[in-house]
This record gives sequence, C-alpha cells and structure tokens, in this order.
Amino acid sequence: MCQMNLSTLTSRVGEIFSAGLAGLFADDSDSSGDRRAYTRVKTRFEGSIDLEGQRIPVGGVDLHRAGAGIRTEAQLPVGALVFFYGKTHRLMGWATVRWCSSRGGSKYCAGLEFCSALMRAEAGSWRFSYVRSPQGATGIPV
Repeated sequence: MCQMNLSTLTSRVGEIFSAGLAGLFADDSDSSGDRRAYTRVKTRFEGSIDLEGQRIPVGGVDLHRAGAGIRTEAQLPVGALVFFYGKTHRLMGWATVRWCSSRGGSKYCAGLEFCSALMRAEAGSWRFSYVRSPQGATGIPV
C-alpha cells in the first residue's frame, strides 16, 4: 500500500493533470507498466463507428480522453478516419484507427485515437459527410 503525505501530493499536481490520479500510485520502478499519457478506464460500452459510409457496431473495452479500445466483427484498416459514437456514454467524435488485430474467427480488437475531445451527443439527429482528398489517401470530415 502506498502512503503519500500532503506535501508530496501537492508537489505532483502536474502529474495529476497529465496522468490522472491512478498515475500517482504507480510504482516508478516497474518498467513493464502501461506508459500511456492518460489513464485508461476499463469499461464496457456499446456504440458504433462510421467508416466510409458504413456503420459498424462496436463494443467498448476501455476508454480515456485520447482514445478507446473496442471490439468489432469487422477488420478495420489502420490509419482510417472513423466517426465514433459511444451510445452508452452518449459521446461522439472523429478518431483514427491506430491498430487492429484478429481475435479468432470474425472477431477483432482495435485501438482508436481521438482527433480531438469527444462531444456530447445531444438528442435529435445529426449528419456529417466524409469527402476524399484529391490524392485519395485520406478523408476529410466536413
């Protein structure tokens, strides 16, 4: 169990903002630990992603302010721009597929990196368009 006094806590305020509270209690000598800049929260959620006009249902594995881990039945191309909608938490925004790996059969796990902070999905309907750039390499949300 880690004990921390008030002066130690106040001296590490910068770490609280960058890594979250869980980062304060991590053992610095553990080189095998998670080195992400943001603390991931293991959580289950339901949602979908839109990829080139196709809506794909996803289930959430973990979530943090910079990205999410998801499960899906579709293989996702690494580097693809997708529109993420987290139905359970009512959050939405653009993301890039950072990795995608097979979990056997038609099951995949993927990591998304959000392009900016997620927005609250308000009641009602919303639309977006996905336009190919002239080079055809990447899409541009409009």
